[in-house]
This record gives sequence, C-alpha cells and structure tokens, in this order.
Amino acid sequence: KQWYQRRVAITAGGKFGVQKDRVDKSAHSFGERTDTSAQYQTKVDVKGDVKNFRSRFENFGAAAEEENKRKVEEEKRKRDAEFKRGVEASKKQEAAAEAQRAKEEEARREGEERRRGEEERREAEANRLGAEREQQKLEEQRSAAEEQRRIEDENRSREEQAFEQK
Repeated sequence: KQWYQRRVAITAGGKFGVQKDRVDKSAHSFGERTDTSAQYQTKVDVKGDVKNFRSRFENFGAAAEEENKRKVEEEKRKRDAEFKRGVEASKKQEAAAEAQRAKEEEARREGEERRRGEEERREAEANRLGAEREQQKLEEQRSAAEEQRRIEDENRSREEQAFEQK
C-alpha cells in the first residue's frame, strides 16, 4: 500500500475498522445533526465585539505593563531589603571582629602588665637579696674585724702580761 492509503486506513478507524461496540453512548456521528438547546446558543454582537476586542487588547497591554511595573518594583524592594540585610550583617560582623580585637588587645595589655609586674617583683626581690647579701658581707666583715681586734687585743694583753712577768 502507498503511504496515503495507510494514512486513510488509520484515520478511518484503524487497521481493523471502527469498533462500534466501544463507542461512547453520548457521542454522535458526523452524519447526525441535532439541534442544540437554547442554553448553548450565544448572541453575537458584531459592533460591540469590535469595540470590546480593541479595548480588550488595550487593556491587555495596560495590564501587562502594570504587572511588569509591579514585578520590577517588587524585585527592587527585594534587592534593597537583601542589600540592607547584607549591610547590617557586615556591620554586625565588623562590630564582632572589633570587639574580638579589643578583647585580644586588652588581654595582651593585661599580660604585659602582669609580666612587667612580675619582672619588677623579681627585680625588687633580687635587689632585696643583693642588699641582704651586702649587709651580710658587711656584718661578716665587721665580725671578722672585731674578731681580729679581739685576737689582737688578746695577743697584746698576753704580750703585756708576758712583759710584766719578765
């Protein structure tokens, strides 16, 4: 068969023809002509239709334009809100970073002050110990000098006694 013959066979009910037992009961064939009820009939006003047609297209354009403006404004508001949130978030991050830096600086200063205080305390302790050692040396020198004088005095007194006895 030619392609157009096959096409006709398919469009005319398929390979095996129209299956009449599987046809919808409410379906009508093309040959039947039934009058439709009054509820389906519509009035056609040609003059009003042309006016409505033109105004409808104008309204479509205006409505589409309004919708586009509204969408643009909404998008702009969203962008502005997002920008503001971003700015606020960055300000909060900067403030948090600044607070962290301040805490670190304060901790560093306190550590330096503690270290300086510790160094001063050690230095004072070393000075005190040095002064005590000096004092102790002086005491030892005095006691050694006194001991020497005592020994010299004893030797002199022995010599005097020995001289007197002779």
